[in-house]
Amino acid sequence: MKKKLALILVICMMMVALFSGCGNKDSETPSSVNTEQEKPNTRIVTDFTGKEIELPPPDEIKRVLIASPPVPSTYFDVMKGSAGLVGATERAFTWGNSKVMDLIVPNWREINTTWIKGNTCNVEEILALEPDLVIVYGKEQAEGLDVLPMPVLNFLESSKDNEQTTINRDKFMREIFGVDSDTSLEEEWKTANEKVAQCLSAVEGQPQPKALMIFNNTGEKITVRGSNTYGDSWITKSGMINVAAEVEGDGVEVTMEQIYQWNPDIIIVHGGLPETDYLTNSISGQDWSQVEAFKNGRIYYTPKGISAWTAPNADSPMMAQWMVMRAYPDTYPEEEFVSNLISYYQRRYGVEITEDLAEEIIWPHGPAE
Repeated sequence: MKKKLALILVICMMMVALFSGCGNKDSETPSSVNTEQEKPNTRIVTDFTGKEIELPPPDEIKRVLIASPPVPSTYFDVMKGSAGLVGATERAFTWGNSKVMDLIVPNWREINTTWIKGNTCNVEEILALEPDLVIVYGKEQAEGLDVLPMPVLNFLESSKDNEQTTINRDKFMREIFGVDSDTSLEEEWKTANEKVAQCLSAVEGQPQPKALMIFNNTGEKITVRGSNTYGDSWITKSGMINVAAEVEGDGVEVTMEQIYQWNPDIIIVHGGLPETDYLTNSISGQDWSQVEAFKNGRIYYTPKGISAWTAPNADSPMMAQWMVMRAYPDTYPEEEFVSNLISYYQRRYGVEITEDLAEEIIWPHGPAE
């Protein structure tokens, strides 16, 4: 009898222990059990606005959206292609040369561009694309995106120096995606600066050309790039004087009378009507024949490669050289520039461009007659 009672007691104790164990398991949530085991190896980065953002490891960022037109060029350079880019602004492609895009980003026509219109991002479309990271440029593009569950990085740089801006973007992009910096853009800038310095040394003591950069010309309205702009940075870096430096900012509207007073020796066209319309003096209501740049045939449209070159982009070290070539052509023959451009594209993007395509990049509307 005692043995039977002892057996029953043991069985009861085993059942109590069993149910007690089950109860403990039920009281533990999946997060409390697995948090330490599954906690991702995240890191904190600081974007260009100074905001600290938590990012997953580079190998977990597989789907990316980029809202800014020139910033994808840095992505293509750093990542050596478009792998992982599931969405971008349409201008990321239309600002560049389509043949260049075909070589470097063969799938560019399939990359989603409907999620952003102008500078307005559509939250619902972003969520549908399921990105791991969204990159924007400025306050307007970031508006309303604080509701997104994935990190949003702002690439709006406060500096208006093209060299520093593109170097900073390159470094940050490499940090985000864990890419080695042995082939950083900073090295290309060293080469570019050496060439620019060589050209400027050859003309030391000579009068500096006066330059004007047209921001846009619709035929009815002319806007220019004044001081504290990327346009001003390009002009001064290449040893020229920005005649519009007396006005500040981008897109400042001016009259033909003001341009006559400035009378630039060289005009660089950033957007709007092509340089051929200026050189043929065929823009209704605008008489460019009174301007020195027209008289000497020195009106040029900005080259279009991986992007439009007047905006800071992955081709910017070549833009610095193109500007000094236009300012002082005797110091830098175009044939040499074309050769250097071909080499640059092989180094940066791993593609071979022909001389004809190189010429098309620097003459978007064809060479001047």
